[in-house]
Amino acid sequence: MARTEKAAVIEGMTSKLASARGVYLADFTGMNVATLSELRRRMRRNQIHFEVIKNTLAKRAVEASGMEALSSHLEGPTAIAIAQTDELAPARIFGEFVKEFQFPKVKFAIVDGKVFREEEVKALASLPSREILLAQLLGALQGPMRNLVGVLSGPMRNFASALDQIRQQKEGGGQ
Repeated sequence: MARTEKAAVIEGMTSKLASARGVYLADFTGMNVATLSELRRRMRRNQIHFEVIKNTLAKRAVEASGMEALSSHLEGPTAIAIAQTDELAPARIFGEFVKEFQFPKVKFAIVDGKVFREEEVKALASLPSREILLAQLLGALQGPMRNLVGVLSGPMRNFASALDQIRQQKEGGGQ
């Protein structure tokens, strides 16, 4: 690879890392080409940049982007998954993929600036998606408000019912 090509690879990776919400490092040892291609396809389907890059180039890009915590984990065959939108999507995809193929092993992740080790990434994979979490939060917030409306409207409803009963009595009593 020519020096200009290396510089372009480093520059491209640096820009992707700088705007990333989640970065995952995985060891793909033991994976054949077909399995790795399937993993790439699943990542691409979820708008995740997935790349196998030389460790020396990745280290330069990591240092340039300010994510030095990743440098010590760039050893051996390493693939990088970069999430721009849903930071937990790579963890879920890796989790599903490991259940199905027993590969790859996630080494390390940085999600929203926080560092996660292999076991913690497995826990991230079990979290529901952002949309589901937001829906659950909205439901939890709406419940007490709905109850409050019911409690506050109760006396008014009882008062209206009492007035209606009085009206019916007077109409029935006036005949």
